[in-house]
Amino acid sequence: MNYSSVEIKYLAEMLRAALKGAPLAKAPDTINWDKLIALSKSQQVYSMIAPVLDLSCLTSEQAADFKNHTQSELVRILAVRNELEEIKGELEKSKIKFMLLKGSVIRKYYPQEKMRQMSDIDILYDSSDREKLIKIMRSRGFYLSTAQANSDDFYKNPFYLFEFHREIFDEADEFHPPFDLWKRAERDSKNPYEYHMCTEDIFIYTLCHMYDHYCITGCGIRFVCDIYVMLTASDNLDWHYINSTFEDFGFKPFCDTAIGLAKALFDDEKSTPEQQELFDFIMSGGVYGRGIDLKKEIDNHYGGSKLRYILHRIFPSKKQMFGNYPELSKKPYFLPLFYIKRLLEKLTYHKKLMKDELRRIMKS
Repeated sequence: MNYSSVEIKYLAEMLRAALKGAPLAKAPDTINWDKLIALSKSQQVYSMIAPVLDLSCLTSEQAADFKNHTQSELVRILAVRNELEEIKGELEKSKIKFMLLKGSVIRKYYPQEKMRQMSDIDILYDSSDREKLIKIMRSRGFYLSTAQANSDDFYKNPFYLFEFHREIFDEADEFHPPFDLWKRAERDSKNPYEYHMCTEDIFIYTLCHMYDHYCITGCGIRFVCDIYVMLTASDNLDWHYINSTFEDFGFKPFCDTAIGLAKALFDDEKSTPEQQELFDFIMSGGVYGRGIDLKKEIDNHYGGSKLRYILHRIFPSKKQMFGNYPELSKKPYFLPLFYIKRLLEKLTYHKKLMKDELRRIMKS
């Protein structure tokens, strides 16, 4: 592989050492540790490199900052795990069929589960029970922050974010394959309403999820790490089923490149130009790429008017409001009051995010 900076090269070496339990060469004297740590944070792999990072290479301030981040992440993981177990119990009581997705499933393939950072918990559930689900989450102190076409995001201070999926892909997205995760799933031996994907479906869905982000805003190196740990931890994968599914979904060339990149990075296999191009792309942004281009979004959908965009964010469409607040379907005349309710909720739970978005709008 070719690397555009010494920081990117050494980050890749650190990830290789962490994932394989291999020795790590001494860091080059020319490395900029502020840049490397910032890169690991933007790619959400700083917990992954923590086991191999020599803190003596850092200044006392850098080391303290890194320790704080990793310790805070560990506290968050434990708290979210406890919340998840209680929510699973509530889903069982209410007889709601569900299945864990993404990071909470993939992390079991890592040498240490705490190495795999997660921003939220993703759960697929039976959409016919949406009203019951909303009641459960609200009773636990969550509020429905976003109702999207295929999912509902529930948030609770200080850091709990649960994304419940009615479908795993949004039909409005460029990539939305007809992947039925329920078809091959197995019921849990203890909880009759919890289901588990087979290893092949976890692997396929991981590539689907990566490609979906790749098509929209981009994807980061954490996806490549996910691919690698699944490849090395799983014996006797049904490659005929995996490859035929990639073919059916029409993105096998991308999958071949991503899988090859994982082997090139961590097993020192020879890389291809396509793998190098993908690597350069994923290292040019964060864990989910470069993010939405706000200026382009405002120009294309709001006639270049920042005010129109801001008003839309404060007062979303009736369809979105009815999705966030199902009770409005029975009392639609309360819509103005619910706009105020939504704004107060955002100020309570997402004040910092609102300030950050406003700052980005002004700069766009």
